Amino acid sequence: MTEQMQFIKAQERIEELGFSESQVEFIFSDWPNWIEHLDWLLTATREEIDSWGAAANWGKPDTYIHVAAAALGSIKTAKKSASSRENGRRGGRPRKYMLIKAVKQTNGAYILEATNGDRPMENFEHPTAKAAYDAAAQLYPAYSVWHGKRVPGGFRIELES
Repeated sequence: MTEQMQFIKAQERIEELGFSESQVEFIFSDWPNWIEHLDWLLTATREEIDSWGAAANWGKPDTYIHVAAAALGSIKTAKKSASSRENGRRGGRPRKYMLIKAVKQTNGAYILEATNGDRPMENFEHPTAKAAYDAAAQLYPAYSVWHGKRVPGGFRIELES
């Protein structure tokens, strides 16, 4: 059965089961494992689908939890105040950085690789480490949101402001 036929059959089945319009919208959201999702919709009972949707709150934010969390977060305590004062003395919340290095390949060329394993230029090879760092400086300029900067051991970018 083609994906399109599977989708049409799943739509017909969900319509027969009598889900509301907003529930149908959630059921047919763009799921990463789309084919498996359609297979499941064709075989699951109404109770299983209803239980799955209810567990995800049918895609709606959990407003009660957000309200409670906001209320708890705004409560002032002596411990929170002391922690904030200490952080202020140290210069505030520490910034999050990532280091990008020029890594030498077996063929002698250099590629850029971040500390998390990402390769920002998708394996583009540079003839020298300097050329790789120059490319990083063009990719992450100092005046951009990244605040790119050449530092000992690599090229540093800021992840959050």
